[in-house]
Amino acid sequence: MNAAVSGGNLEIVKILLENGWKINSINVEGTSAIHTASLLGRTEIARFLISHGADVNSHSFSRQNPLIAASFRGHRDIVEILLQDGADYTPVWASGLDAPSEAVVSDQKSVVLTFLVHAVDVRYKSLMKYEKKNESYKHALRWPWMMTLFCLQKAHFPISFDEATLLKEFLGLENA
Repeated sequence: MNAAVSGGNLEIVKILLENGWKINSINVEGTSAIHTASLLGRTEIARFLISHGADVNSHSFSRQNPLIAASFRGHRDIVEILLQDGADYTPVWASGLDAPSEAVVSDQKSVVLTFLVHAVDVRYKSLMKYEKKNESYKHALRWPWMMTLFCLQKAHFPISFDEATLLKEFLGLENA
């Protein structure tokens, strides 16, 4: 199943499910098809899998869930789908970060904005703790865009659609 998802072949995914493949089965790394779709940005396949009962909160052996995978890869559409389907954004995986924090550290501005629009708490303190342990990410909290979003989040929460539109323009995210 993961090979079909990796290749972006929805028809093969459908055939496998029709022939008894379990939608939440995992490969040797502990990743399910929804995890692979989220990691690789296979939006159409992710929608299909979720509509057929894929567990949006499944996790790999390294504790990475589909939301974390989509977040650090910058797949905003999949993050949106997963949040709408009730994905839990709080689990922390092997890196020590949750999905919103992965988006911050990976400089995925449109994904961070998506979390804020969905009233997800991007935890400043957990990022500070992570920054202290990981020298290579010391710059993460010094980005002006991140500080702007944190200030907005503290002012009122969640942000409105109009505020999100203005932020997209400010951050140069025309297609976000």
